[in-house]
Amino acid sequence: MQRTIFYLSATGNSLFVARELAKLLDEANLIPINTHTLAKMHDMEGMIGFVFPVYFCGIPMLLREFIRKLQIKPNTYIFSVATLGGGDFMSHQQIDQVLNEKQAKLSYHASIVMPGNYQLMYNTASQERQLKLFANAGKSVDAIAHDINQQKVTPLKPRKGLFARLLDSYYRKSYANHGGKDYNFHSTEACIHCELCADICPVQNIQMKDGKPVWQGKCQLCLACLHWCPKQAIQYSNKTQKKRRYHHPEVKAEDIMP
Repeated sequence: MQRTIFYLSATGNSLFVARELAKLLDEANLIPINTHTLAKMHDMEGMIGFVFPVYFCGIPMLLREFIRKLQIKPNTYIFSVATLGGGDFMSHQQIDQVLNEKQAKLSYHASIVMPGNYQLMYNTASQERQLKLFANAGKSVDAIAHDINQQKVTPLKPRKGLFARLLDSYYRKSYANHGGKDYNFHSTEACIHCELCADICPVQNIQMKDGKPVWQGKCQLCLACLHWCPKQAIQYSNKTQKKRRYHHPEVKAEDIMP
């Protein structure tokens, strides 16, 4: 059976998980989610999966758009694996909702805790904490791959009531419907004009002007530009100057580039 894993990754957590899963799923085909692959037609056969980070208690907008463009048969076995620093909240439910629009549904879902990377709100985990998370993640991947190979089906609990409405409101106001997500990004004098930030952006949101990055208003808030800058020259307002940068130790910048 053909197996395909679509992944969205900015700092390498989801790419690492997708790679490890692919090894355990008969070398499943790996396809990144970015503006280049979004523009292509994907008529899917066989089992498919999505590995993605949780943004604002939900799914990245790019992932939502990508799934909507996929050609998926209704009886397809579909799995989703979230990488997160906190909870998965309503992320898997959101994927299922988009799939339902295509008369398909999510068969299996799981989540893996990885080092958080949303430096606009918090610092990344210590090295000691990261090592513990990586060790636990390896065990989780093994268990998830076993379930998927058995085509296990996990019930998806519906999100209802006041808590669900609050989560949805937070997601929409803070992320999905929030324009100008990138107006607080800027580069400092430490910038060496390497253009890595522009090359690594999954939605081609950064253009170089006079050797400096300029954000174009299509930001997904993945923070790839901030974390991969070799001189830590990219900052967001006054929130990131003293915070550590992060990327998965087994992932390189060129692995992330579209």
